Amino acid sequence: MSREVLGYRPSGSIASGLDAQTPIGSVSIDPPATTAPTGWYFERFEVGTVFKSKSLAITRELIYGFSDLTGDDNRLHTDPEFMLSSEFGDVIAHGLLLESLGIGLVADLGVFQGTTIALLAADCRFVHTAVPGDQIRVELTITNKRLSTKPGRGVLFRTMRVINQRDEVLVESDLVSLMRTAPAGV
Repeated sequence: MSREVLGYRPSGSIASGLDAQTPIGSVSIDPPATTAPTGWYFERFEVGTVFKSKSLAITRELIYGFSDLTGDDNRLHTDPEFMLSSEFGDVIAHGLLLESLGIGLVADLGVFQGTTIALLAADCRFVHTAVPGDQIRVELTITNKRLSTKPGRGVLFRTMRVINQRDEVLVESDLVSLMRTAPAGV
């Protein structure tokens, strides 16, 4: 059985002339076939394991969309004419966009699906830039783990590297996540 979800613009929306009940779209959402987690429980992760993601193209649309979403419309990200004479030759992706896309590529791996309780910390270092046309991928290394003081939970330490097609590290992040431990008998 599908469930339809409608979104509405809040009153005072930047879309002038629309009231709070103007639908902005609908999508049909099918509930998952099972509620069981599909990711790995805490115990399955081993220190030193490296996960590698698929690649993703950086586009001008992604950069402009992130500018619109965050309000960070610095000319570095939005003005190709201005950036043409820079050392980059084009607009550059926001560091936090690259971090966010990296987190998405990690989610696509599937190993954290349904078993992550929370991201507790992210310490990011922005090393290099990306421009439209670059391809990024992620290498995620499990660096440490420990059981939580609360039962049923473990703390997982990871280093995520967002890497371009020239094998340059663009972003390096130390991530700490709270994970579910396996239920008894699993």
